Amino acid sequence: MKNKGYRQRVWFKFLNFYCMTAHYPSGTSLPAHVDGDDSPYKVYRFILELKLPAVGGRLFSDGFIINWPRIKLLRVDKYRHGVTNIESGVREVFTLTLLRKK
Repeated sequence: MKNKGYRQRVWFKFLNFYCMTAHYPSGTSLPAHVDGDDSPYKVYRFILELKLPAVGGRLFSDGFIINWPRIKLLRVDKYRHGVTNIESGVREVFTLTLLRKK
């Protein structure tokens, strides 16, 4: 998946687990996609939305496991997901990702 103008920072990786933050400035988006659908792993991603933009920047998915305000959990290898265009403001997220054998 090509980066569409947002920045990611990986804080740590340990075995099949990693943690990162992402910063999406105004004018960026993340088109609908599935991460590594041919991977031998189930990819679970916990997302904590630290800062939401004033307009746009909403996470969407065909299959949330948890879809609470600011807290999301989904299988990014199984379901299509993305972020709508950020028209005003910035979006900041903290993510924890777990890889499990299929």
